[in-house]
Amino acid sequence: METDLAIKRTAKKISGTITITSKEDAEVLSVKTYVEEIYTYKKGDTTKTKKYKLAEWSHEGFMMTPESTKDLKFDTAFDFELGRGSDMSHESGIMWGLGKLANMAKGASTKYEICTVVDVKWVALDPLVAKKLTITE
Repeated sequence: METDLAIKRTAKKISGTITITSKEDAEVLSVKTYVEEIYTYKKGDTTKTKKYKLAEWSHEGFMMTPESTKDLKFDTAFDFELGRGSDMSHESGIMWGLGKLANMAKGASTKYEICTVVDVKWVALDPLVAKKLTITE
């Protein structure tokens, strides 16, 4: 998967290319790419994680022949506001400070990933690629 891994917080879309290769005949049932916020926080002695999908793109199935390659381009809208983990920490000024303090008090952290899953027929563990996104202001 090729995409820009540094994204501005104000960005409203993400695009890139997914390259799928096959060493043998294979039936690809679907390809899904999504942007996910992973929010981790502490509640008492327990660490909890919540995941929020900020965007999703999918492509229908197709056949692959031996030693073949297929490039799929994706271009999808997304919004950081769909996530719930960082709450006020994405605001500016005093609201940003309050959000950061609240998250620090909860031992909270937020990270973002872009993931691609290729659903292949007769394969027990579908290929998954996940890359960390860096958010810039």
